[in-house]
Parts: sequence; structure tokens; C-alpha cells
Amino acid sequence: MGKKRQLLAPIELEQRWQRLKGSRIEKVEYAEMEYSTGHPGWSAESSEFDSLDFGVNLTMDNGQTLAIEWGSEYAHYGISLQKGSLNLKEEGVRFWPASECWQHVLGVPIKSVCFYWSWWTQADSKGVFFRKYFPQDVQIGFESGASIVASVLEFRNDSEPIYAADHITIFFRQEDLKTHGLCDHGPHLASHLVPWP
Repeated sequence: MGKKRQLLAPIELEQRWQRLKGSRIEKVEYAEMEYSTGHPGWSAESSEFDSLDFGVNLTMDNGQTLAIEWGSEYAHYGISLQKGSLNLKEEGVRFWPASECWQHVLGVPIKSVCFYWSWWTQADSKGVFFRKYFPQDVQIGFESGASIVASVLEFRNDSEPIYAADHITIFFRQEDLKTHGLCDHGPHLASHLVPWP
């Protein structure tokens, strides 16, 4: 986490992950802090989503593992989809089996991968303001019509969501996305960010 990787334009990033079309997810595990309760805490905030400290490992039908995490390729913090397992060396991290949460999409062919982009405004060295873009959400669509959305945001004590957080929240239902304003009117599709700044 936090490593600098090759920076791709939004369209290039999306094209890279379209190769997942037709692949199937076989197993899922969540990376969380090791809490004193000895139980996972990802569903403690709400039954509408899973809320994770670090991210998700997805084992595909070809044996490859993909990781969804918060990263810093574009800005702190953006959604990051990477080949390989989460490489977490921090003490007190635990991986939990979470395939049951994704049961309705396990073994179902992936139909699409779509990133949604957001931004914040910052000033350059001359004091000129510009938009700093980063991927806020990634939506994985399946041939069954279901979709999973992973977003870099966090809810705390029923508050409004905190965006660009060092946290991953997983949504399973379209109605919950609309409730929280995701993949809708706020973030933008990669095709809206051409030319890439």
C-alpha cells in the first residue's frame, strides 16, 4: 500500500482491466485489523455494506489473485485494483474468509469493470488551482446482472461518508449505491475525463 506504480490515463486503466471479462471469482478474503474481540468487524457499521480496514483478495478461476485496496497512484487515497495478493506487513493484520458475502457472484462470469473518478482542488507552485483526479470507485459487473462496487470511503457512527479514506467499503446492491450517491451524479466515468489532464 502506498507504493508508486505506473500512472495510467483513466481510459488506459479501464482498458487494462477489461481483460477480466469472462473470468470468474472463486474465493474472497478480507484484510482487517486484528481486533480484541477476535471477530471480524467489516459488517459492524451496517448490513448495507462491508467496511474494511485494508482491502480484498479475489482468487480467480485461473488461480490468479487480484487485490482491491486503497492506494496512492493518483492521490491519497484512491481505489486500486492490482495483480497479486495484498502485501501487508503491518502487525495486527488478519485475513478473513469472506466468500459467503460474495456468494451470489462466485462462479459467475465478469461482464464489465468500470472505474468512477472524483477529484479535489489543489494549487500548484505558482498558486494556480487545478483538479487532482483519482479513482473513487470500481464497479465489477457480472453476467447475472449483479454488480459489486468497492469504494474508498468510510462511514463512522452513522455519519455522512468520508471520501478518499484509508478504508474500503463494499456495496452489493444498486439501491444502496443510490442511497449513498455512488456511481451516479458525483464521480465521473473515465470517458468524461478526456483529454487526461
